[in-house]
Amino acid sequence: MDRLNERICLYINKNWIKDMSNRAFAIANDIDEKTVRRIKEIKEQDYSISIDTLKKICSAQGVKLSDFFKMIGE
Repeated sequence: MDRLNERICLYINKNWIKDMSNRAFAIANDIDEKTVRRIKEIKEQDYSISIDTLKKICSAQGVKLSDFFKMIGE
């Protein structure tokens, strides 16, 4: 698995999904609930988050995509 992809998913899970239900996060970020499960289970499965999904999540969180990569140290 791509290390950057894993860092992206771990950051989203730890900082934004946190204690939210999969459904609540999916609705709030305009993504599929299955995608939320994949992000949360990144250690157990091979999932590559798409740029479109990442843009939706960043937009919903009020973060520019370029700033997101700075936040995760890329």
